[in-house]
Amino acid sequence: MTTEEQIARLESEVAKLKDRGKDGWDKFGVACSALIPITIAGVGGFYSYYSQSTATAVADIRAVAESKIKQAELVSKFFEPLMGSDQRRSEFAVRALLVAAPDYGPTLVRVVAENTKAPVEAAYATDALGERRDALIRQMFSDDARQRVDGYQQLLASWGSDELLIPAVIAYGSGNTSNGNGIYNSLVLLSHMQRDTIQKRKADIIAFTKLVEGKGDKIRERADVLRSRLGA
Repeated sequence: MTTEEQIARLESEVAKLKDRGKDGWDKFGVACSALIPITIAGVGGFYSYYSQSTATAVADIRAVAESKIKQAELVSKFFEPLMGSDQRRSEFAVRALLVAAPDYGPTLVRVVAENTKAPVEAAYATDALGERRDALIRQMFSDDARQRVDGYQQLLASWGSDELLIPAVIAYGSGNTSNGNGIYNSLVLLSHMQRDTIQKRKADIIAFTKLVEGKGDKIRERADVLRSRLGA
């Protein structure tokens, strides 16, 4: 089976969960275990492609490979407690996956929140997702450039189609307009979200751009880009 076929099978198993609730988790476990070979194969392809590049580039790719593999292993490790009957272990798994497996954790926790038949578990997963989202928004306003970039990347990857990200970003940004880097990153994030998603909050986004556009030329230019994407 090719890497593409493995990925397609994994996506198919995830999709089936929406119709099955918790009764389908056993089958998803099989798909989850496929993450590790898929990750290794996928990253291996990138590594081969770039192996002729500089030593620094190869080192960066190796670091990405190791991170993805570790995250896939973590998902496999925490899958059982995540779906088990022990509430404390399940809650710990939710927190661990959101922080330590940013490439896979939010998606898996969101599936739990939307499909589990246990109201307490669903509420906990939903709250944990919101808290993690808000922490990443604050991270975009960090004094550390790497932290800002990491926050932006995680938000776009895991919340880029989530309408509720928009008011959260606007609320935090509106209260921190003196932080130029954070405001700029917020505008970039909003402009890179899915177009259909940001259209749902068009009026709020335009109002936010008007609020912050006087904070510098760079921010004004980014605000113009965002308004243009909204057709405003």
